[in-house]
Amino acid sequence: MSKRNEPIPYRTALAMFAICIAILAGLAAFFLVGWLQHRANAATCIKVSAPADVQARLNAAGPGKTICFSGTFTTRTGEFKPLAGQTLQGGTFRYTGSYNVTRDRAAAGKLADGFYLHATSNVTLSGMTIENFEGRGVVCGPGSRILDSTLTGNRQNAIGCIAHNANWHILIRGNTMTNNGARVLEYQSSGAVKLMELSKPGQSLGSGATVLGNIASHNIGNGIWLDRSSSATIIGDNTTNDNTHKGIRCEKCGGPMLIENNTALRNDHENISVVNSALVTLKHNTTSGSGQVGLRIDWSKVATKTYPNVGDQSLGYKVRSIVVRDRGLYHDGINGCELKGVSCSA
Repeated sequence: MSKRNEPIPYRTALAMFAICIAILAGLAAFFLVGWLQHRANAATCIKVSAPADVQARLNAAGPGKTICFSGTFTTRTGEFKPLAGQTLQGGTFRYTGSYNVTRDRAAAGKLADGFYLHATSNVTLSGMTIENFEGRGVVCGPGSRILDSTLTGNRQNAIGCIAHNANWHILIRGNTMTNNGARVLEYQSSGAVKLMELSKPGQSLGSGATVLGNIASHNIGNGIWLDRSSSATIIGDNTTNDNTHKGIRCEKCGGPMLIENNTALRNDHENISVVNSALVTLKHNTTSGSGQVGLRIDWSKVATKTYPNVGDQSLGYKVRSIVVRDRGLYHDGINGCELKGVSCSA
């Protein structure tokens, strides 16, 4: 008789049976822990159904609580203010007030915003729909996390932040941002995401913000826009298509900045723009079909940065240590590889 047909020894069979039992027990424990965690989260989530006074419910819940919204909540005034450490989940929040969108009112902060987190720390917004606000859908603050949400039709931008050169560690991940912005605010603040004064030059990546896995398409203005001395930020795995200006714009970025694995197609200006910036690494980004060029790297004298301790405040950051990899993926070309301080490679 061949060895293939010999019966499995008793001890071997017993050992195999024990291994199977252990695996099944492990799987059972895994699913049980997940189920218990789900039940625990459900038990600790304060449920709020529309219609309701959102701000009153946030205040009543208290700091650090999780509030789960369902239904559509409307407001004619805007500006919900969560408390520190709160997590807000679900629900649709829609502005139904009047619109008077002008450049002066936007600059003065007089437009009606949606969720105002600027003075509040460590607030998480998750799985929400935020739409049609006169100003910004979300004004983020230190430790803000905006996750897996839909932001559409907001007249200034979907998400706007001014971090005053502090390490805010903002996380913007998995959101869909479409049809935001207004023609009257182009070149000022119009678009999907505008982040300003993030961190300081030389801080570790992520200290400013991490913008990961979002869709920022079909907006008036830029898709993802970093401005005014923003540093220490990662822009990765985003789709920024069909915006009226740039898909991604890094303007007066002090560095370090990492822009990788993004897709930017058919934006009316450059698909990706790096101007008056330093210490920027771009790798494995794909561009095509821009109105001008796939990637533009440039420097001009018309710039003002807000972090003055690195060079002349009035001139932004001069081109320095800008590294472009995978240049063949910029199917609509690159302008600026010839500049001193720029390195482009295959």
